[in-house]
Amino acid sequence: MSAFVQQAGAFLASFDVEYAVEPPFVHFAQRRLSFHLVELEPSLYPAFFQDLSIRYEQRGIRLVHLWEDVYVRQTPLAQSRICALLGNSERIFARNTEVRRIDQSVLNDFLNIHHLQGSTQAKYKYGLFHEGVLMAVASFSAVRPLPRNGKMHQSYELIRFANRSGYTVTGGLSKLLNAFIAEVRPDDIMTYADRDWSIGQSYEQLGFTCVADTPPQAFLVHPQSMVRYYPHRLPEGRSREELLPKGYITIYNAGNKKYLSLQNNY
Repeated sequence: MSAFVQQAGAFLASFDVEYAVEPPFVHFAQRRLSFHLVELEPSLYPAFFQDLSIRYEQRGIRLVHLWEDVYVRQTPLAQSRICALLGNSERIFARNTEVRRIDQSVLNDFLNIHHLQGSTQAKYKYGLFHEGVLMAVASFSAVRPLPRNGKMHQSYELIRFANRSGYTVTGGLSKLLNAFIAEVRPDDIMTYADRDWSIGQSYEQLGFTCVADTPPQAFLVHPQSMVRYYPHRLPEGRSREELLPKGYITIYNAGNKKYLSLQNNY
């Protein structure tokens, strides 16, 4: 058993919630939630984790793929997300917060600390403040004109949403979405749910509809450095063929679920 499996397993076992261990899985049956502790090894086939997620979802169980590199490199943030899933984060109600527009630097500072995938550029950026403290953010793309039913409509993407680590703002995403909709008046909003962590329930509760499953994303990672690289963003401009003999391996995540929320009828 690797150090990662021991450490992550011990953290999951520390919650005062009934659980069962079926290596490499830890199941929380009452919450319909399971964690898959994924050691860094080449994926068996590209769709392995996606297929596994789908099988669990068909049984009404949310499966989280907790990757070794993610847990080791971002332990506090990964543990914060686990706490939120297991109901062990401090809750603040969105009605007690204030929505404000924020700038890119504030967004970057927040997401680079409180989101596993860090920050990205965004056109529209909103924050929820509680007693002057930024507790959650949401960022949106610029407009993307798209044809539908013979008409052009104004489409936007919800790019990132994150709570402050250790906290859950109940109703926070809804309040941020409503602020964006009131200001921008989009025809639709699309977003993605990372299937390594989510099956999209929060989006569905807000009226989003799952319209597609995206293919699993490939990454190259070295088991020692545990730094992930997209195939088109490899270090020092090297090719995949150059990196594989140096100990890099190819892994595939579980893909995403694509969601769409129509704001106007077309």
